[in-house]
Amino acid sequence: MTVEEQDFIAPYKQARFAFIPVTDTVFYLMGSGEYDEVGLVEILRVIIQVLRDVLGKAPSSGLLLDKYAKLALIVDEVINEGLLEAVDKEAIKKGIKGKAPWE
Repeated sequence: MTVEEQDFIAPYKQARFAFIPVTDTVFYLMGSGEYDEVGLVEILRVIIQVLRDVLGKAPSSGLLLDKYAKLALIVDEVINEGLLEAVDKEAIKKGIKGKAPWE
């Protein structure tokens, strides 16, 4: 059985971590309160799918380092100052379309 894109959950004090391995990279989020395990996994899956769409293939460590500005724009569109902003793929892609890196 492969662990590729399988989600993993881990508790830490009052918070929860969600992990999803993709190629040679592990994406993770930490949340507490209203951000439960299911919500964290959903957010991670949206981020990973938008990265796939924007980058044209599965995100790997080398590709993410090369396209770090795109990664930062996507994460900034989804999570702003620690608060969840958008989880709709099309809204995220539309939001990053007109932005320059580090705007």
